[in-house]
This record gives sequence, C-alpha cells and structure tokens, in this order.
Amino acid sequence: MQPGIYSDLSNEQYHGGEGISKSGLWKLHTKSPAHYRAEVMEETDAMKFGTAAHMALLEPEKLERFYARLPDAYDGRTKAGKDLLAAIEASGVVALKAAEFDAVLAIRDKLHAEPLIKKALAGAQFEYSAYWIDDVTGELCRCRPDAYNPGLRLMVDLKTTVDASPSAFPKSVANFGYHMQQAWYRDGWEAAGGGEVDAFVFIAVEKTAPFAYAIYDLNPTDEAIGRMLCREALDKYAACKRADDWPAYPTGVQSLSLPAWARPAMPEALI
Repeated sequence: MQPGIYSDLSNEQYHGGEGISKSGLWKLHTKSPAHYRAEVMEETDAMKFGTAAHMALLEPEKLERFYARLPDAYDGRTKAGKDLLAAIEASGVVALKAAEFDAVLAIRDKLHAEPLIKKALAGAQFEYSAYWIDDVTGELCRCRPDAYNPGLRLMVDLKTTVDASPSAFPKSVANFGYHMQQAWYRDGWEAAGGGEVDAFVFIAVEKTAPFAYAIYDLNPTDEAIGRMLCREALDKYAACKRADDWPAYPTGVQSLSLPAWARPAMPEALI
C-alpha cells in the first residue's frame, strides 16, 4: 500500500489490509505484543450497531443497501427466523433487530437536525483511508476518519455510547483510547497529504431513547498524552517486528499488591 489518501477502499479492505492502526496501538498499549499478534477481529453486536449508526449519519443513502430491518415479530429461535436471517446474510446485507434499526434511524434524524453537525458535515469527505510512513520507524501506518471537512479543516468522529454526559464520556475517552485516536488521526491525515486538521470533535450519542448527544473537543494536553502513547506503542511494534519477537507479560515472579481502592485502613496493631 502506497502512502496517500484513498476514497474507494471498503471497510473490509481497510481493516484487512497492511499497516498499523490505532486499534493495534491500543492493544499494544493496554495488553501486550502477543495479544496484538493473536487478535482476531470479530464484529460484536455493539460494533455492528455503531457501524450502522455511522452509515446512517454520514452516508444515509447507503443504509438500506447494506442493512435490513428484521420484522417486529422476528424470533431467531424458530426455523422460520433462522431461514430468514440466513437468506438476508447470504445476500450480503447485515440484519438488525427492529429495535436496533429504528434506533439507528432515530440517531440519524436527531443528529441531522443539529445545526452544528449539519455545518460540520456539509461538503465533508466520509470514510476516506489514509496511509503514511512513520519518519522514526519506517513503518506503514493507517487511519480511517469518519469525516473530514476540507473547507473547515475539521475532523469529526462519531461515538455511540451508553452515556454521553460530560461526567461519563471522559471515562470512555480513557477506557477506549480516544485521546490516542485523535492524535493518531490528526497527525496521520496530515502526513498522508489529506490536508491540515485545525480542529477535531467527537460526537457522542447515546444508543437508547432519548438518544441524547453532545459534541466535545479534547483539550490539547490530553491530545499530547495520546500522541505520546501512540509513539511508545509504535516504537514497541517496530522493535517487535524487527526482532520477530512478540512477548506477553513479564516472566518470573512479580510482587503483587491490592489496588488502593481495595485496601482499607489497617489498625496499627496489625501492621
């Protein structure tokens, strides 16, 4: 894969192709090189819902070409239900339960009615893939932003979540490495020749009614932390690749202590 911006790669081609991505870096950071090498990406129900919501918001004209709404009375335990699901999947379309499909449409309608989101997406490029060579390691890197608006120099990332509130979403940022994602996508897009990224926003929308949402921009310090973690993980990846050695956890006996939250104050006589 040559460095540059690609507008015609399918999601499957991108995820099955060459190059290290943010998800790979996150696995290296949170688990180990061995876990990265062993990872087999399987689409969960939550991922399937999130992908459908992305398409509904960003490319609504494609939704019914790639997703089908199962009947309200669908029962996957019956022969008729199993046959229906098999027929839908055989046609290359993803089946969603009625409640899930309706929730995707509700999210689409809710977000399309927001003036700021409409402005951000007007004239944007959706699901383009970026490839670049890291200057330090020489490794091929990749990212696939949800949307980039060249006129506004704005990158947009949609996150479906259980809780989009200002008190809860920062936990999602930390738990799923969205700060690493912002730094990786922003730097990578520019390195691949996609254009300058002056601003980056997350649209966090809840998966259930009332489908509340919020728009966030991450502070520069936390983006810098994400960039530092990306560098550490990328350097680790390059070193493992050169040595063809993908270790898991440290070997030998390690000292173990309870986490601080599990350690009550001890009576002085017992210490």
